[in-house]
Parts: sequence; C-alpha cells; structure tokens
Amino acid sequence: MFLDNNHNDHDESNYSIPKSSPSSSPPGSNIAGSSSPSSNRYGNNFNINNNNDNNNYNVNSPTPSTTTTSSSSIPNSREIFFRVKDRVKKAYFKGISVEDLKFLFLQKFPEFPKDVDIQFLIIDKGTNKEQQVIDVNDIKEHQELLIRHEYNEDTKKRSQGYTGLDKEKIVLVMVGLPARGKTYVARKICRMLNWMLVPAKVFNVGEYRRLRIGAGQPHDFFDPHNPEGIKARLHMAVAALDDMISWLHNGGRVGIYDATNSTNERRQLVEKRCTREKMTVVYVESICNDASVIEHNIKETKLLSPDYQGVDPSKAVQDFRDRINHYLKVEWCSKVRADGYDGEVVVWTSSLKRAIRTAQYISQPKVVMRALDEIDAGVCDGMTYEEIQEKMPDERAARDSDKLQYRYPRGESYEDVIQRLEPLLLELERTKSPVLIVSHQATLRCLYSYLKGRVKEECPFINIPLHTLIQLSPKAYGCEETTFKLAN
Repeated sequence: MFLDNNHNDHDESNYSIPKSSPSSSPPGSNIAGSSSPSSNRYGNNFNINNNNDNNNYNVNSPTPSTTTTSSSSIPNSREIFFRVKDRVKKAYFKGISVEDLKFLFLQKFPEFPKDVDIQFLIIDKGTNKEQQVIDVNDIKEHQELLIRHEYNEDTKKRSQGYTGLDKEKIVLVMVGLPARGKTYVARKICRMLNWMLVPAKVFNVGEYRRLRIGAGQPHDFFDPHNPEGIKARLHMAVAALDDMISWLHNGGRVGIYDATNSTNERRQLVEKRCTREKMTVVYVESICNDASVIEHNIKETKLLSPDYQGVDPSKAVQDFRDRINHYLKVEWCSKVRADGYDGEVVVWTSSLKRAIRTAQYISQPKVVMRALDEIDAGVCDGMTYEEIQEKMPDERAARDSDKLQYRYPRGESYEDVIQRLEPLLLELERTKSPVLIVSHQATLRCLYSYLKGRVKEECPFINIPLHTLIQLSPKAYGCEETTFKLAN
C-alpha cells in the first residue's frame, strides 16, 4: 500500500486510500529534519517526520478464558510477549490460570505441539536467572515469557529475520581507551542484532565493578602498577565473562564483551576462554584521536556516570583524564583517520512522487531510495476501510489479529517492510553526516522503532504524529528525541 500524505496506512480510520501511482499522488509527504552537528558528538542525526496520523488503534484481545469465574475475579488485560527461540509475538492476556496462558500461546504459535508440557519462564534481566510461571499473577505488564522446546524441524516456521546463526556462538570483544565510544558502538550493534532476531546482549565490565565494588573509585585504582586494583578489575572482568558465556550457552547468540581490553594479556584471557567454549571471537576496536570529541565525551557522558556523582566537575574531569593516562601506559594507536563534519546534510527520499516533491524544497543533495517506499497494500490499494470490511472481511480480521505479520494479498506485511529496510539501516549506521528522511507512515514507524530500541511487535502501532518533525540524536545509551510541531 502506498499512502498519500493525507492518509494513514490502513489503521482504524475512515479515510479513503488513494492509488499509489506517482502521477496521481498529490504533493506533500512525510519528512524528517536534522539538528546542528554540534548536538551530536558521534556525527550523525537521524530525524523522522510524518505529515499524517489520525489513528485509533484497535488490537483484538485473545479468546477469553474457558474457565468459568465471576467477572470481579478476572484481571485486567496485560500486554505480554511470547519468545520461542528467535521468534517473538505480542499477546494480550486476560486469563486467570496457566492453562489460560497455554491456550493463548497456542493461538499465537499454532505450529507448536499441543500434547507437550509447556513451561513459561521469566528471565531476571539483572541476574539472568529463570523463574517458571506457577501463578499468572506473577506476570507483569509487558512481560516477556520464554518457552523452550525442541519441536520437530519440519514443522518449525522460520522468521523472515532468520540469519542462519542457529548454532554458532559469537563473542564481540570491544577494544579501546575510555571515552572513545565503545559502549555506544556496542549498544548499537546489540540493538541491530536483536532487531534482526539474533539474540544479543552487552556485558559491560564497568557495570560489574560499580555493582560489586562500588562507584567512585579514584583514578589510581586503574593504575597498571596498582596490584590491588589489577586483582579487583580482573575479578570483575572474569565475572562478566562467566555470565556472558553462561548466557550464550542458554539461548544467546552474540555476546558483546564491553571493556577497554587494552592489554594483550586481557585479550588472550578472553579469547582462550571463548575458544575453549567453542565460541567465535571478533575484536571491535574504537579509535579516536580528536581531542575535541574526547573532551566532549568526558564532559557529557562520563561526568554523568555514577563514578562521579557529587564530585566537583573540574576535579572529576581531571580524575578521568588521569584514568585515561593510566590506560595509555599499556597500549595506544597513533594512526587514526579523523573525519570532521563538513556541514552537509544527507537527504533520503522514497521513490514516490509526493516524497520527491516535498524534498524539492530542501537545498541539500538528495538520494532516492525505493526501500523508503510505503507499505504495498496490494489488491487493497485504493480501497476504503468500509470497502475492505464489506468485500474482504476475512482479510480485515486477519490483519487485526496480527498486524505485524499480516500480508496484504499481492502486497506486503510490516515484516516485509522491516526486511527491505535492513540494508538501508546498515547504511544509515555508517553515515557520519546528519540524515534527513522523507518517507511514509509504515516505513517511518519501522525506522523509529529500530532507532528507539522498541520491541518489534510495537512497530505497527507507534504513533507518528501529524505535521511534526521528530529529531533523533544518537547518544551513548540511546537516541535523544526532540519534537518540532510544523503546523496546527
């Protein structure tokens, strides 16, 4: 379905959906803007704007529980997520028993054997410990439930995000001095892999140190000539390594070991341990010699960390510089490519005429990308919602029950859109200049979902407001969002 900018992508409204022919599309579309380069120390801003959204979302609840009970004892509907290996599906649970939960699960995964004992597990994100669901009252809103069962390969339906990494375990070992963006890169890689349905997790050694030893360690704790500091940091490094390997052996695919790892001894420790566990090791080094970027990172990110809470800013800056100098004593790369911002803004538009017409008022160079085209509604293109309900009630019901995976006849699903956007997202991550995106409702939802680290199943229901510019600026722990209203 290709949408005019005055209409949405077949969400609950009464608008007529025009044909997608470029010649019949009126001017105007969804547009994304950019901020000044000084707002982003990593050199790229992702900005999304949409000129239309008047949606009223209507997600069908699951079949009610078959257990007879009074209305006063039925809990409110809870949004939950079922995970079976790499596949995740959203559901709304209104039952009162584990049997009700199983009934709902089998509705979402009909290929799953019905004659086996299904155990629902809750994973504690802090400790990675598993807890079996005995009482459904233990299930919280937005809870993810893990289901483990090796059912027959012949009946297993692979997700479209399947990558082939069914058995291989990969460890990405981050390398680099402090304030060089290692954690930023690690979290971006993790977000991309999880988006592609490859289970990935970051294990940050600094977080283990702050949790087990305490924040606020002085710079001499990191001195390579301090035997007590060396011993303590080694214990934290091994603890993070043990947890990562345990997680990989229990369903994980890609573990990201986030630390300086600046000595040969430390890297050999990690590599030998992972090799013994039959895991593939890949080193990812982050190098930066731009003094202004490093200084910006120190002041914006490091001084806000728990290590320097309540410390005078000037003393904190000096202490962190001393910490960096300790790491400099054991390894340093003097050759680095310094790419500065040149004032350019990269403009990407879809190939639809309404997007190109909107972008014509922007003076920067433009690139037309078909991957940014609106979702294809197939035979439903040009039909109103009433017409779809009247002529194709089964299609309307199927879409309402699973909007993420529903594919229009001879058209696309949201998963199809996500799949065709993957190469574009990789290019987006490599782009150092700010990016201005001119696109459409469904594609902007998918891009926004990825950049904000949202659960994939939420993608079709994200609100992209009308006449609004959404600026997304990457930071170390996620994208900072700023909204600009363009019109009433």
